[in-house]
Amino acid sequence: MGPFFKKDLLILWRERYDTLVMTIIFLIMIIILGYTTSSWVEKKNESLQMTVAIVNEDNEPSGLIAFKNAIASSSLTSEAQASLGLQAEQRLPAKSLMQILDSIDFVTSIPMDQNAAIQALKNKEITAMINIPAGFTLATLNKMLLDDGEGGGKITLTADQRGSMSVDVLQDVVNEFMQQVNLQTAIDHALVTKVDQYSKTDQTLTLGGREQIAGIEPLGSFQYYTFAISIIASLILAQSVALKAITEKREHVFNRILVTGSHPARYLFGKAGSIFCVTFVQFALLIVASQFIFDLFPNRSIKFWFGMAFILVLYSLCVAALTMLFTSLTFRIKESAATGILTLIIMVIGCAGGSFTPIYILPDWIKYVGEWTPNGLSLSIFISWIQQDNFASLTVPFLRLGLLCIVMIVMSSLLFPRRGRI
Repeated sequence: MGPFFKKDLLILWRERYDTLVMTIIFLIMIIILGYTTSSWVEKKNESLQMTVAIVNEDNEPSGLIAFKNAIASSSLTSEAQASLGLQAEQRLPAKSLMQILDSIDFVTSIPMDQNAAIQALKNKEITAMINIPAGFTLATLNKMLLDDGEGGGKITLTADQRGSMSVDVLQDVVNEFMQQVNLQTAIDHALVTKVDQYSKTDQTLTLGGREQIAGIEPLGSFQYYTFAISIIASLILAQSVALKAITEKREHVFNRILVTGSHPARYLFGKAGSIFCVTFVQFALLIVASQFIFDLFPNRSIKFWFGMAFILVLYSLCVAALTMLFTSLTFRIKESAATGILTLIIMVIGCAGGSFTPIYILPDWIKYVGEWTPNGLSLSIFISWIQQDNFASLTVPFLRLGLLCIVMIVMSSLLFPRRGRI
């Protein structure tokens, strides 16, 4: 494979100025797209502004009093009654929900009665309506603290813009609130034995604890398009290397290679080796240039950069496998159609994989297809590493990327013409 690798590397080196010019063009594209789509990629909240009607049919103070009266008439000790009463005051469910909604800067909550809220929803004066039913506080506290009752309280979310981003976000907020309530209830019930022990002794019991989970780093437009455009640059480079096989076939270079007794696979892997090196260098140059110009990743650790280099190696291997597949296709299709077909493939996987538009705005079925394209899967890995800086969360994507490389190598071997078929 060595001579073939050297041949293709020398050909690419002969065209180094063209490659450098293309790299500069891609860098200019990153600058243009980064500035023009900053609010789009970074998901500013203007498009999520919503007005929500709160229909609260519950009387929270009465529910709290009823709960305290219930525990006062129980057989619990005075210490246990005081503890449960204090917990009930601190964990009033409707109050907690309102605090969450008030803390979200793009949500404006307005108290309304049900009829007015329904009419406002029909007139599109509000985005959604949240209904807190009567008895919600008492039922929820009974279930949370005493495990009394079947289902606790239920909150209803009503909207006529189903599927819109704002409604989906609001639904996620309400669902997350209910999940947290259910989780805390499950924890309390799991520790009921310790609560009983506490009620019979004077020892102070600390239930649970608090673990802080590092938040996901926000993704900027320059960060997104640095990787999205760099990936497209690599795909175009892979196409360019594969299309050189047309000239080699026309000028009988490949026939002379076969006459020497060399296995055709060495020809394919020679191209794969050369494109691996050039892809790694070009991608690294774009990242380094963007880092100096835009300060993409300030104050990142050495671990982050080693991880970035490791992912780049895996991506370069994927581009090498794709080049092998493109080369095999070039030998199978007519010379006049080869450029158009490979360009069409790059455009399709570029759109599906989020290289031209942010992947999160695409329909779900396109997102699913994009997850199995070389650029889409690689882009998601880069983004996950930028946001989470954790290899454990990338195990499955790495396996999928490896599987994709193997599939492309097998396909290129099956499509590549055998001896006597060139």
